[in-house]
Amino acid sequence: MRRLARLTLVFVSVATFAIAGRARADESCVACHATRSEQRLRAPVASRAHDVHADAGVGCTDCHGGDPDEPSVRAHDLGRGFRGVPDALGTLQVCGHCHDGSREGLDDVASEVRAGRHGRAAAAGRPTATCTSCHGAHGIVPHEQPSSPVSAQHVVDTCAACHSDPARMAESGLPTDQAAQWRVSVHAEVFAADPDRAPSCATCHGPHDNAAGLAAVAACAQCHAPIRAAFDQGPHAQRFQSLGFLDCAECHGSHEIRRADASLLEGLGAACARCHGPGQEVFARVRRIEALGGRLDAARGSLTRADPRRVAIVLALHSLDVEALEAALDAVPSAESATPPSGGAVLTDWLPGVALVLVLLAIAFVWRRRKR
Repeated sequence: MRRLARLTLVFVSVATFAIAGRARADESCVACHATRSEQRLRAPVASRAHDVHADAGVGCTDCHGGDPDEPSVRAHDLGRGFRGVPDALGTLQVCGHCHDGSREGLDDVASEVRAGRHGRAAAAGRPTATCTSCHGAHGIVPHEQPSSPVSAQHVVDTCAACHSDPARMAESGLPTDQAAQWRVSVHAEVFAADPDRAPSCATCHGPHDNAAGLAAVAACAQCHAPIRAAFDQGPHAQRFQSLGFLDCAECHGSHEIRRADASLLEGLGAACARCHGPGQEVFARVRRIEALGGRLDAARGSLTRADPRRVAIVLALHSLDVEALEAALDAVPSAESATPPSGGAVLTDWLPGVALVLVLLAIAFVWRRRKR
């Protein structure tokens, strides 16, 4: 017992000394940087008041290295492990030292980043986003807080800072209009009403592994599981797989996500028309679906999202079961009557009024002729 007590005392003493030493080092860093004339050197000190790392006891030297016992500028000696602003790969290594799953309460984010496109670019020495590009280097706040650059409110703008910049994206060869497309999508409509519920870049591509292609499209099922199941039951699922198509994105788009309405089904811009034309065996079936576009829109306008009749319509559409779709629409009496009238119907509605005006004008004309 005495031996255990002595070992415990030694451990506590060493830990206390280490913490005290780090605190002294931080005090030296803070005291010096607070007096610097350059804003870039003072900013880290000012941001520590609301920083998750400072709250967790992570000190300056934990990330920047250097000599924790040297209060002068010699603490920046490269020979003592000092690193000022790490490059992309260095940043991933510094952050990964703690965020590799080895610390209690912290997930293994480092492995995801290394496997992702950003991590692979950093390993290859190419310019790329790093942890600090998205989270910031100092004054980091939890992603749940609205002020965080990776919160639901700001993550699209954060991603767009690089992905909408032609100069930054030149080497990757990626397009720079993804954010602009997203802003006119149905997802952006949801974002305008409730940012926390709207899918954003990180929802589909992952916040750290940056999934693309089919891996990104697989995220659709996170929100649209029943629709995904209906699609898998339809004729497209197996055919798309054999052709290497991107499932949902082939019809709805990958960033400008379009809702399944008449504009998606009918006309020259119709999703169906891109693959199916006259002469194909399924063309008649395609035309039957296209012809239901107006009724689909009317049903969507008259039914709530949770209404079982609307759910039946949506599932039948995505499984491409025309008979089930027609039956589901027939179960909504208002759908057909609520369909916007065509030009001919509008003219017919106006005819009685026009006739009445013409009759009144004729009576007035005859009355004036007789009065003369």
